[in-house]
Amino acid sequence: LERNIDPLNRRLPQLDLLKLKLYPVRPVHALDTDAAAWSGIWDRLGDTPPFYLRRPTRAAETAVSGIVLALGSTVPEPAIGETGPADSGGMIQDADSQFLSRLNLTTLSGLRPPVNAEGDTALAALTAAHGGSANRVQLIAGILLRIEREYDALSWPTLLALANADQLTPFLQGLVDAAPATNTPATVVAVGTELNLDANLLNQWSSLVA
Repeated sequence: LERNIDPLNRRLPQLDLLKLKLYPVRPVHALDTDAAAWSGIWDRLGDTPPFYLRRPTRAAETAVSGIVLALGSTVPEPAIGETGPADSGGMIQDADSQFLSRLNLTTLSGLRPPVNAEGDTALAALTAAHGGSANRVQLIAGILLRIEREYDALSWPTLLALANADQLTPFLQGLVDAAPATNTPATVVAVGTELNLDANLLNQWSSLVA
C-alpha cells in the first residue's frame, strides 16, 4: 500500500491514506475457567456445605486472619435482656433523666420541707418508691403549687397515699377544676372522697375546713 518512489517527478515514497490498511489479527483469547480445578474441589466437597473466607486487609494489625462470608448456618437467637445504650459512660441522658436532674423530690422537699416526723417518713417512702418517675414528680410539683404551705403537715402523707394508689393525675385535675374561691381543705376533701382517699387523711383534712 505504500507508493513507490517516483524519480521523474521527484516524489518520495509515502502511504496512500485512501487505501485500506492491513493490521495483524490478534490471537483469540481462550477463557480459562479453571474448570478442572473447580470440578475437583466440588467433587471433594460432596454434600458438605462450603465454607467461604475472605482475608481482610491489615490482617497483621487487627490480628484477624479471616472473615466468614457465608457459612449456611442458622442465625443465633438474640441475647437475653435489653442491651444498654451505646454510650456506657453516661454522657447521654434521656428526657426523664434531664428533667429529674433539675426538678426532683429532693428539690421540692427543700422548698416545701415536711414539718413533722410523719411528713419525713412519708417523704422518704415517696422518694424511694416514686422518686425516679419524672411524670410523678411533675404531678407532685403541680399539686404542691395548688396546696398552700400552711397545710404541709398533711401534704406529704397525702401525696404518698395518692402516688401509691396511682391517683396523682385525677387529684391534680380535681384541684385545677375547683372554683378559685373554694377553701383548699374543702377541695381536698371533696376530691379525695371521690378517689377513696385514706379515711384518716380525709378526717384530718376535714378538721381544717373553715
